[in-house]
Amino acid sequence: MRQHALESHVLSKTNYAVHSHPPETLDWLNVLLGQVIARFRSDPTITANIIKFIDAKMNGTPDQMTRPSYLGPIAITEFSLGEEYPQFKSARMQYAEHSSNLRAEIAFEFNDQITIGIDTTVIINWPKPAIASLPISLVLSLVKFSGTIAIEFVTHPDTPDTFLAISVLEGFQLGIEVRSLLGHRTKVKDLPKLTSLITHKLRSVFVDEIVWPSFKKVFIPMPFDAGVGDGAAEAVGLDGRPLANAPVGSRDASPGAPRHTQGK
Repeated sequence: MRQHALESHVLSKTNYAVHSHPPETLDWLNVLLGQVIARFRSDPTITANIIKFIDAKMNGTPDQMTRPSYLGPIAITEFSLGEEYPQFKSARMQYAEHSSNLRAEIAFEFNDQITIGIDTTVIINWPKPAIASLPISLVLSLVKFSGTIAIEFVTHPDTPDTFLAISVLEGFQLGIEVRSLLGHRTKVKDLPKLTSLITHKLRSVFVDEIVWPSFKKVFIPMPFDAGVGDGAAEAVGLDGRPLANAPVGSRDASPGAPRHTQGK
């Protein structure tokens, strides 16, 4: 059964009228997610692991440096997961414009102060390497995030892969505050140009990563279907060797119209 026919069948059996069904509240989800977030915030081990993960992403490892040559080591000086909780306002099923597939659209709002502070140095590499450096302290805070999350169930017509495509729709609000301190002895505080540059770059990265038509794939495991996505099992013979004609699951099952970024 093709995806659109399958969706029509599901709608008829669940008595869901897409064009007339009222949005549903998600108070139960807010409470459930709030408990998960509270658990994260109360466990110092989880916080330490998050800081370690961010540090590795910014600085890289001894074997693979990810820092640009004009930046010195980056030290995390402040980190907070905030005190408030996201509020999912309403949810409804709609037809996606690009594919006519069904997708869940969930309105949300988050007002808090998730903060990370870092210290680093900008290294001057001309006319010779590391001729001078400029200390920089930054504190970045996410203070507002609201919009609509779209979750679409996708079965690619040319492969057996099935996944959820998760994106944020246009019209979102992303509020970021930046505090900065530059210099050795004479320190310059909160340069407007630097604030504008950082917020513009962060917003651009966010749009490229997850704002429609970009999306994140979350593969749905199909344990009884050999050859599905990243969970495909390799067929072997009685001697333990791989069979030559075993099906190989595709690792890229984009629905065509959107571009995707694989979740890490």
